[in-house]
Amino acid sequence: MLRYRGVLSIILTIFILVSESYAYGYKETLKIAGDNNYPPYEFVDENGNYKGFNVDVMNAISIELGIDIEIIPMNWNDALMSLRRGEVDIVQGMTKSLYRKSIFEFSNELVINSQAIFVRKDTSFVTEVKDLSGLKVACQKGDVSDELIRNVSDITLLEKENQGLAIEALLNNEVDAFVGNRLTGLYYLQKTKRIEDVKIVGEPMHTIQYCSATKKGDKETLAILNEGIKRIKKNGTYDKIYKKWFGESFSDTNEKWKQLFYIAQIMIIITLGFTLSVYYWNKRLKKEVEKQTREIKEKQKEIDQNDRLKGKIIESIISGIIAFDSTGKIINFNSFAKNLLEVDIQEGMTWHDIDIYERIKVEEIKRVLSNETLKKSIQWKLRNGEIKYIDCSIIPIKGPECVEGVIMYFYDYTKEKNLNEMIIHHDKMQALGKLSAGVAHELRNPLTSVKAFIDMIPEKIDNINFREQLMRIVPQELNRLNNLVSVLLDYSRPKESNPQEVYFDELIKDVLLLLNPHFKKKEIKITQKFNNLIFWADVSQTKQIILNIIVNSIDAIVKKGRIDITGHIEDDKAVIRIWDNGCGINKSNINKVFDPFYTSKKDGYGIGLSITHQLVQENKGEISIKSVKGEGTLVTIRFPIYPD
Repeated sequence: MLRYRGVLSIILTIFILVSESYAYGYKETLKIAGDNNYPPYEFVDENGNYKGFNVDVMNAISIELGIDIEIIPMNWNDALMSLRRGEVDIVQGMTKSLYRKSIFEFSNELVINSQAIFVRKDTSFVTEVKDLSGLKVACQKGDVSDELIRNVSDITLLEKENQGLAIEALLNNEVDAFVGNRLTGLYYLQKTKRIEDVKIVGEPMHTIQYCSATKKGDKETLAILNEGIKRIKKNGTYDKIYKKWFGESFSDTNEKWKQLFYIAQIMIIITLGFTLSVYYWNKRLKKEVEKQTREIKEKQKEIDQNDRLKGKIIESIISGIIAFDSTGKIINFNSFAKNLLEVDIQEGMTWHDIDIYERIKVEEIKRVLSNETLKKSIQWKLRNGEIKYIDCSIIPIKGPECVEGVIMYFYDYTKEKNLNEMIIHHDKMQALGKLSAGVAHELRNPLTSVKAFIDMIPEKIDNINFREQLMRIVPQELNRLNNLVSVLLDYSRPKESNPQEVYFDELIKDVLLLLNPHFKKKEIKITQKFNNLIFWADVSQTKQIILNIIVNSIDAIVKKGRIDITGHIEDDKAVIRIWDNGCGINKSNINKVFDPFYTSKKDGYGIGLSITHQLVQENKGEISIKSVKGEGTLVTIRFPIYPD
């Protein structure tokens, strides 16, 4: 009887585990992707083993819930794209951000993460994110730190496959700073024994939840994750994993304090001996100091006289002058500079205090300090809102052995610029006159037809053929007028774009379906080559762009032609190419195709490609055309794949 009870217990246990697994709806293995080089969260060690905090958490959830999992290490960017395409079910660790929440589902938090700025020990001019302007900065491609620094102006961003390579770029002097996960950065530095060469500056940035992620809308898998996280936190497994990976100190601070204590004792002894020596020497030196002081006072009078003379010379110059030493402090200036910039300049202030750093970057000052002269045009906004246009020349102050500072020379060319803009405006008015003439010509033709019919109504109103022609032709001409006016309004007042993710596979289907009768009529063969092409633009405007280009290709083909449509990602841009083997464009006319009212068609307005060009620019894109007369035309469009 006892034996049967034991067998019954085993069967019940198996039944409960199987039932629990099926309760979450999974009969197959969950595929989980992770970064192959993001310690201590997840990484492949030197023996080829995949380990880390995230790996241990996923394994603990698998055991706790009785579900099968397969953890796949890969490049971080590939992991993101695999989840978006549905090739994996989960990315085991991802920092939550506003943009990522729009394309992924996030579990309950695993840890609270923060990003940090890492610089070399000898760097002193970087204390916060805005100081990265003008510098070369490394980060991991696809990491949340990319979102933090992408909007910093004039930054040179070097994206690496993982954070280890990004830190190596900093250590190898390829970049000025690295921005990334604080714990991962410290882990690499401690592992490579280079922690003394690098420092973290500023406050922790972007303190936010670090979670697991599933595909958008996959609530079922998300429920599995949240239940697993809840259970391992409740039974203490999570705490053990956390202490295993994050409970260690990256540097022995106690040992450092001991060393400092011993050094302090030695310094006290040396200081006491030095103090006694100084006391005896002080008596001897006192008399010598008094003598030197008298001589210095006499020389100081001469220096003051020379300084007053130099000051008068600087004040007499009718351009602004500000002189800085090599540390960036103001050592001299004239009142013209104060009045021009409307800034209360004082000696001892830095170039940060007068906002010069927002127009002239750190990297440019470094170039001048290395004995290079720089000229730059800047805009300066006054308190009343007026904009001053200033030419700024930055000249090195050369010392006996090195450059000791810089002089900034400001020249106000606002009046000259305004005069130049008046000339440009005059040219625009001339161009507008030509445009108006083209519009008038296009409007006159249908109006003439309508007027002719109206004039004949009294005489031929009883003529059946006349009435039929009147009812057929007049509406056609009025529609022609309406279409022309609508096209002109679209060209002159384009609607504001609403950028979002564009799935090109779906968009091109709609366009080709609309144009299918034209393809059949001219026996045109369409070829397509693109796969899951996604970019950032306004969907309706993108349809109009593609439609306009393909319609031009159809018009260029007489019979039995071919149109090839291809797309791929290149340098963070979605590149779309549309090629046809139509009649092509003359080399002399290729630069005019985007001009309003330029057309080679007998019945065209010449506005389609002009509007297309405007819509591409509206969506932060680029468009170019290459063509060979008699062979065909290639149109290339580039759209950003990420929002600004």
